[in-house]
Amino acid sequence: MEENRVPTAHHFITEEVVKSLPDGMSFPVIVKPVDCNSSKGVVKVNSNLELQEAVNTAIRYSRTDNAIVEDFVSGRELTIDAFVQGGKSQVLCISELDKIKSNNSFIIFRSMNPARVMPRTKGSKNRPKTTTNSVSKTDYASQITEKQSEITTLTTEITSIQKQIEENKATLKDKRAALKKAEKELSKLEAKKTAADQKAAEEAKKAEAESVVKKLIDSGMSVDEIIEKLK
Repeated sequence: MEENRVPTAHHFITEEVVKSLPDGMSFPVIVKPVDCNSSKGVVKVNSNLELQEAVNTAIRYSRTDNAIVEDFVSGRELTIDAFVQGGKSQVLCISELDKIKSNNSFIIFRSMNPARVMPRTKGSKNRPKTTTNSVSKTDYASQITEKQSEITTLTTEITSIQKQIEENKATLKDKRAALKKAEKELSKLEAKKTAADQKAAEEAKKAEAESVVKKLIDSGMSVDEIIEKLK
């Protein structure tokens, strides 16, 4: 546009959130995705704080993760559809958009075709055709497509989770069986240990008694004296 000397608002394109405007630009500015429609993500910005949030939002809406920041130009918004072939262009239609301005955002209310470019003579049949909410219908279609995609994604995720749950159920069953077996084996081992400890204690007590008796015998005491002493 600038190369063809068509008046163009100062602008720059970014794929990252910016904190301030470059030299040569000042607020207010318009921030929007480079490749979106229906005025989604289009915001009028008046400060650096608003700029960061607006650029971040525009990048999220953009299919290529790019936002454009341009000078705010007040006035009517015209759209020119043209056919270009062999370096020659033919204007097909000039339409005009009416927008509801709310909280620095822009909502398309209606489109008029042809646009009110020139004053019409009284009784002219060239009256603009007003299509109210035409963009809203397109927007509804876009929203429906987005929701269908969201539902497909969620359904796939749920199916995957359900499969994991079933696999985990089987694993849990095996783990519970292994736990029960391990607990039984532990009980058996504890019982065997208790029995072994009791036997060892009894053998130790018996060995101690035999040792005492032997010492008494070695001391020259008679059997009757030993029995009497052990009573």
